Amino acid sequence: MRARRRQTSRNPFRENLSLTARMRKPHRRIVLTVLVLCLGSHPAVAEEQTCKVASPLPWQDPAPPNRLFLQQPFEAPEVIGPRVLELSARLLYANVNLSGNVSGRVSYTFDEETGTLLLGVRQGLGDRFEFGLTLPVVLQYGGFLDSPVEFVESLLGQENPTRFERPRNLTVFQITLPDGRTIERTTPGVGLGDTTLTLKGQVLVQDGPWPAVALSLALKLPTGGPTYGDGETEFGGALLVGWTLGRVGLRLALDLAVPTSSTALVGIPTRVYGAIQVGVAVELGAGIALQVQGAIHRAPLDLPRVGQDSYYLLLGLTAQLSRSLRLEVGAAENVFSPGRGSDTTLLLGVRGELWPR
Repeated sequence: MRARRRQTSRNPFRENLSLTARMRKPHRRIVLTVLVLCLGSHPAVAEEQTCKVASPLPWQDPAPPNRLFLQQPFEAPEVIGPRVLELSARLLYANVNLSGNVSGRVSYTFDEETGTLLLGVRQGLGDRFEFGLTLPVVLQYGGFLDSPVEFVESLLGQENPTRFERPRNLTVFQITLPDGRTIERTTPGVGLGDTTLTLKGQVLVQDGPWPAVALSLALKLPTGGPTYGDGETEFGGALLVGWTLGRVGLRLALDLAVPTSSTALVGIPTRVYGAIQVGVAVELGAGIALQVQGAIHRAPLDLPRVGQDSYYLLLGLTAQLSRSLRLEVGAAENVFSPGRGSDTTLLLGVRGELWPR
């Protein structure tokens, strides 16, 4: 009887212990699961509040002489964030073949390939502002794309007639005025271009149908030598507009620039110039976004043909390799304005963000 009483007196206690242990394990699992979800979802929520869709490819017109003047790259209106430091390097590799003679005014020949390496720094200044600096390093040489470009242009029915009149893979940058003043380069060369300083401020964040809006001011300083820079100072501004609709980003950029001198490049008249750019970015998953962009550029030089608008179509991909490292790849074709601008341009860029510890 005593044994039975001890057994019956101990069994409820043991059963309660085992039941409590069984109940604690699921609770622990639930608590751990909730903590993991909360900690893991916090960065995602922060990213959605900033910019869910990748920013566009930072396109600029690489054609001479447009590349010598102030240009602001295509970008989204959102700023990079407070106290964030971004380092970037992007290469615009362009094939150009332009020549002409404006009677009594100027003769010009641009027959070369240029690799413009743009080294950039951006620093976040609070939630709504950022400061940027860009320094280009320019390579001019004969290149290798003349034959492939001729093949593609023939398929599209947009041949540049000046290509068939000149040997392939030359290095020529030449502008001559009637009085004999000339700027030219006929051998390969590498040099620093003009430095650009920018200040960008986000005016509005997206609110329903109303887009995000930013304004950007830019100043170009004449730090480059002949054929690498225009030797002038320019001021410019840009209006950046963007909508984010789920996995799709729509962007628009309007920019203008004003040369401080009425003439440039050995005395050629200048004028107010700028660009209109539109882009669509579609997130494909795994940090990869498809980029489709179009650009219209008004030339800074007041000359027939060279001073006409250039039209570019750009296709590319951006890949978010990690939270702070991004890769940009694209190709642009001047299919609507043969005989001016760059014929074919390849874009390759990388940018990384650093946070203070």
